[in-house]
Amino acid sequence: MSEMRSNTQNQNRPSSSRPSHVVKTRAGYGDKARFIRLGVAYEREGKEGLYVRLTGKQVIDDGFYLFPIEENQAGAAQ
Repeated sequence: MSEMRSNTQNQNRPSSSRPSHVVKTRAGYGDKARFIRLGVAYEREGKEGLYVRLTGKQVIDDGFYLFPIEENQAGAAQ
């Protein structure tokens, strides 16, 4: 089983050390709504899809958003 787990981890390895998206969820409604950062996402090298890495131990009870990181925001995403 450890071989299978290791294989899966290698397949999901991000393509670069810099994330391509930031993962956020919305909290609140209307004018008081705000976004809370949950983690980051990486484009997979030569493959479709994204590798999402959440920080901490959140309980996600609703959907979340993936926002692309622009070049001038790259440092803030880390």
